[in-house]
Amino acid sequence: MSLTFEEAAERLRVAIPENFVSPTMHDIAVMAETQDRVIYELRNTYAPIVEMTQTQYDELLGFKHKFGSSHLAVAIHQGNNGTWSFLDELSGRIFEHGIGEATDKNIETILQAWLNPECIKVVE
Repeated sequence: MSLTFEEAAERLRVAIPENFVSPTMHDIAVMAETQDRVIYELRNTYAPIVEMTQTQYDELLGFKHKFGSSHLAVAIHQGNNGTWSFLDELSGRIFEHGIGEATDKNIETILQAWLNPECIKVVE
């Protein structure tokens, strides 16, 4: 289930006891556990971990540093004119597929990693 920011705020509000003048250890433990769960759910919803090999990671960051986000926007707006795009080329370099063979999952992974490179986990 996706957690909205409003739901997260409500969960955190409910976790704080009404009489917060002198919280018990139990109150503090419940608040800390709730905070951890809310942060975990928000991260999974809005910034999930993207697993890439070191080679994939280097390829993505190399493109990002060389071209920047404006090139990614141009690639998205090229549309279905029958030609390959920058985004398809980047996907092919990362996921080792041919021109025009990028899947929705490939593109979603690239976009997530492009916007949030701190969410990339390098695996081998």
